[in-house]
Amino acid sequence: MHKKLKTLLCTAFLGAGLVSLQCHADYEPMDKILAIVDNGVVTQSEFDQKITVIRKNFEMSGQPEPPEAQLHQQVLDRLILDELQLQMAQRAGVHISEDRLTQTMANIAERNGTTLQGMVTDLEARGESFSDMREQVRNELTIQQVQQGNLRSRIQVTEKEVKEYLNSIEGKDRMTTRYKISHVMLSLPQPQPAEVDAKAEKTLANIAQSLRNGLSTFTDYTGGKTINGFQVSNGDLGLRTEEDIPSIFRDMVMNGDKGDFSAPIRSGGGWHIVVIDEVTGKAQMVHQNHARHILIKLSEVRTDRQAKRAIDDIHNRLQQGGDFTLLAKEYSEDPGSAMQGGDLGWSMPGQFVPEFEETLARLKDNEISQPFKSEFGWHIMEKMGERVHNMTEESRQNQAYQTLYERKFAQELDNWLLKIRDEAFVEVK
Repeated sequence: MHKKLKTLLCTAFLGAGLVSLQCHADYEPMDKILAIVDNGVVTQSEFDQKITVIRKNFEMSGQPEPPEAQLHQQVLDRLILDELQLQMAQRAGVHISEDRLTQTMANIAERNGTTLQGMVTDLEARGESFSDMREQVRNELTIQQVQQGNLRSRIQVTEKEVKEYLNSIEGKDRMTTRYKISHVMLSLPQPQPAEVDAKAEKTLANIAQSLRNGLSTFTDYTGGKTINGFQVSNGDLGLRTEEDIPSIFRDMVMNGDKGDFSAPIRSGGGWHIVVIDEVTGKAQMVHQNHARHILIKLSEVRTDRQAKRAIDDIHNRLQQGGDFTLLAKEYSEDPGSAMQGGDLGWSMPGQFVPEFEETLARLKDNEISQPFKSEFGWHIMEKMGERVHNMTEESRQNQAYQTLYERKFAQELDNWLLKIRDEAFVEVK
């Protein structure tokens, strides 16, 4: 029985004296049911929590809220769909590992300019719960995995569509190399006595060293400040193509990479330090690994212990000289690679789940791993090689493919969500 529904039923039975010891153990205060959704429910507390979060988001963004009735209906619809997808995940045995969840939380913190501990402190200061947020993120990751699993096979992006997109005005514009650059400027019009100019150059060189060593940041110079008698300020030069980069900066930027600082550069208005904040569309040299694997999944009829026993048996056969390709074709439950003998091709860093990436990083060429577990099940992996590869053309095609895939995914997702809602038993109280 669904945990939320069980808790609410036990609570209801207390008044009638029809309650077991298990119900006593699971007892929680009564929570009003807003909707019954197949084997689960949407409760008032869930609704209130979601409304609070959404209203805070509107407040922070400065955008006006929709009318109250419309907002309430949208939130209830969202909670019903989330409940349906979480039930689907439970039936399919979808599991988000603690490592993946922790890494996702760390990524969220980093995007907000803080650390995990900083996030905890910020939430507590606002009277919010880090554990509640963690569980919400777990649910979102779970729902994403359910959506991908159900929709991936429905979405086809052809080579012709990719080629047409790359040749379109939008595609060409998106694939053009652009550089996001900023600078710290020491204002000093020409001409100046040689000793003044030299002093200014040395002052800016010291600032550059301070920036490199992390002793100061570009924001320290926002609004301008006086250093050694010179006015120093910072500026964002924005995202520029090669033709848009000021000529005095062009050589440094074109030959640099993300995070690079220039030496002091003299212009008619003063001295500059240029930093490359971001580069898009540039030639990409990427370290890649080639691997193959065998996957044994968990399911409603196969426990974790049974899956582990099966993968251990396959590992023993490999140790005794078994053919990896044949064993993968016979036993692997990864539909995308099994018929290729488990071959996953050349992969880029971050392409796989953390457990897979960590195991791959430890292996030497032609080495077979011990069985290990990820959210997908139990694996055995063999590292087949590594290389540094020019991914420029592949990157352009991948970006085009991803753009088209995301557009089609959004369309399919709307249709699929309508379908699962129509097919489900939903009773709004």
